[in-house]
Amino acid sequence: MSFMIKDWTTGLLHALVKRVEEAGGEGVAERMLREDFKVHFVPLLGDPLHAITTPGAERLMVDEAFKADKSSEVPIGSVGENFRRVFGGSVEERVPEGRLSMRPLMKASLDGPIIKTMGGKKRARVYLSDIFATMRHIGRPDKVVWVVGYVDDPNDSEVQWAVYASWDPDSGCWLVEASSVGSPFGWVGGNLFLSRDS
Repeated sequence: MSFMIKDWTTGLLHALVKRVEEAGGEGVAERMLREDFKVHFVPLLGDPLHAITTPGAERLMVDEAFKADKSSEVPIGSVGENFRRVFGGSVEERVPEGRLSMRPLMKASLDGPIIKTMGGKKRARVYLSDIFATMRHIGRPDKVVWVVGYVDDPNDSEVQWAVYASWDPDSGCWLVEASSVGSPFGWVGGNLFLSRDS
């Protein structure tokens, strides 16, 4: 039996062969050629685990909301240097109400593919008040939780930062930091990515 692959580029075929070699070589190829072989597609982001309706915020003083205070309603143990440098002293005003979704990252990835899966920078954007509302909603879980949201730089709306809050059950507080979008380190599967549905 023969088939046509005239629409396949040499680069695509080479990439496919390389991927098979990386996965195990000839043995993997033989399993792929069996009639009962099926490709299981793993999406980058899973279905939403939680949905939160946020009232928005008329005015959020970032330094007041995101300050290290383990005794506050939303206990924060530390606020990272990048977060303080980029967002310190800023104020969010007239943040609209909306519906937030938390979707789990299904496999390790850099920021670019995640943002693309969300529909681009504009669709991926959330506010610091959204992240704070999510931290309040999650409360004090008994396991490690990472929440990540893409927030515009307060001084340059063309630049986004990956702001993340990680819950440490041992210390009973959140750790908050921001990393540059495009960081070569990426994210591990299981992290929850926040987006606005409205």
